[in-house]
Amino acid sequence: AEYLNSKQSAELQKEIRRLEKEKAAMQKRKAELDAIFKKLYEDSVLNRITSEQFQMLSASYTEEQAKLTESLPQRESEIHRLKETVSNTAAFLDKAKR
Repeated sequence: AEYLNSKQSAELQKEIRRLEKEKAAMQKRKAELDAIFKKLYEDSVLNRITSEQFQMLSASYTEEQAKLTESLPQRESEIHRLKETVSNTAAFLDKAKR
């Protein structure tokens, strides 16, 4: 049981690390998009870009930001679920030992 638990736990920990890296990258990109929006708005206000360019760029960035906003909670719940699985397995083995 311990061997299976350690093997499963190692695989789950690897998956958790992968998801956490993915989540961190998504959070970083979301912050980048916020900065891009500010710069884009300033460029539009100062007439450095045309309103058509602003509309096109803001639409694509808005779509990307919406996808990130939707995906981040999903990643967090997956990470939480996997951590619970590891915890539950360890608790089960403790009870089985007793």
